[in-house]
Amino acid sequence: MKRILAIAFTFTMLLAALTGCVAEDITGTITFYSEATLEKNEPVSDTSFELSKEQVKAIKKIIKNVKDWTDDCVVDRLPLYFDGEIKFSDSEFIYYFSYDSRVIYYDHYFSVISDDEMQEIKDIRKGKEGEQNPSGKRLPITLTIAETLPSCVAFEYKDEKPYCFYAYDTEGHLYRVLWNDFTGLNEKDVVVVDHNDDIKKLDYVNPPGGWTPQYEVTATGIKMEKRANDHLVSHIQIKSGDNTIRPFGSLLWSETDHGNGFVDVMHADYVEITDMIKRCADVIPKLVLDESVSYLVQVNGRVENVCLLTPNEDGYTKSETTFDALSNLENGTYYVAFNVLLSGNCDPDAPQNSYRYEDVFCLVVGAEYSADAD
Repeated sequence: MKRILAIAFTFTMLLAALTGCVAEDITGTITFYSEATLEKNEPVSDTSFELSKEQVKAIKKIIKNVKDWTDDCVVDRLPLYFDGEIKFSDSEFIYYFSYDSRVIYYDHYFSVISDDEMQEIKDIRKGKEGEQNPSGKRLPITLTIAETLPSCVAFEYKDEKPYCFYAYDTEGHLYRVLWNDFTGLNEKDVVVVDHNDDIKKLDYVNPPGGWTPQYEVTATGIKMEKRANDHLVSHIQIKSGDNTIRPFGSLLWSETDHGNGFVDVMHADYVEITDMIKRCADVIPKLVLDESVSYLVQVNGRVENVCLLTPNEDGYTKSETTFDALSNLENGTYYVAFNVLLSGNCDPDAPQNSYRYEDVFCLVVGAEYSADAD
């Protein structure tokens, strides 16, 4: 009897050891995209890192802790923009993650994870970049001055002079940036901040103006960059031949249905499309016709009210058209305007949103005109 028990105990210990070995042997790779990328699209560029054993265990735990996975095939949701992907050696699936939505997605299932869990995934990048920069000097961070912050909060003043500013990085973290030579920034600017010391994580009890910065850094130098393409939309792409553009767009109205009888509606100040073209002609993107024009709109979007604006002595003649009809235009330079209606929400239990945009781009037809467009 003792021998049987000894054999059973030995087998149990061996099985446990083998199981442990299998778990220890699992490897993983995490890839961070250079910018948030619409699902089913290839990222512009990316950076991959091998995960440590501890990181594999931590991410596996996050996935295991998910209680409810939503089947993507049975819900109507907004499209997701992914910030990266994770692969494990013991799984055929690729796990995509989205910072803004706090979503983990694999196969055709998705779930929302906590802020802390998503932060754990984000922090892997900072740690890996630190390993690649052993001198101790942190890599520069690119920040966008927050347009949503009131001027009294976006900048702090001492002796009537600004000495720090608030800004968001590309991952949505709010920074408080101290800079001795700070003289003020345009709220539409992008700044690249160099710094020698580590980024400090803050825990403000009563932050100025009610905004809670997550990190603080002392800048040693700031490189200013103008933020281009401020009004180019991401919900649709226009293509002709090998060229693809994002049109210039403006929000017309938005509507939020809370499902309890209350509907919030917001109307933007409308600017007639011909006036919009006169004001913004230098920033409206141009597309040279190459046989035909097509578009790719995000999954919850619908294109409506397409019209053609043909130049005349008094300005522009406006007429209804279709994208198919654009291939039959005579040589010249035209503007194409249209509405895009977006509706839905990734979470079916959340308030359902609708947005209507008016988008426009310049269409160039003919070789002699395309030379001017360049």
